[in-house]
Amino acid sequence: MLSGPLSLLIRSIRQDARTRRAHAVRLAAVILILVLLLSAQFSTGPLAAPGLVFFFSISMLAMILITLAAVGHFSTAISEE
Repeated sequence: MLSGPLSLLIRSIRQDARTRRAHAVRLAAVILILVLLLSAQFSTGPLAAPGLVFFFSISMLAMILITLAAVGHFSTAISEE
């Protein structure tokens, strides 16, 4: 039942793994997470919960990156079919 979309996903990931842009995006995401961690630590006081700010930031980042990744991964596979 999921063999069609799964094969499109695997093909798309293999194609994107060969480009330098994909590696640059992953590096930028790691740097962004580090910046979010540092900003959460410095923006809250010593008695506050910096983990709450960091969790909210990471949740928003994950939602945005998953949306962008889905558009990027499936657009090339669908347009070539």
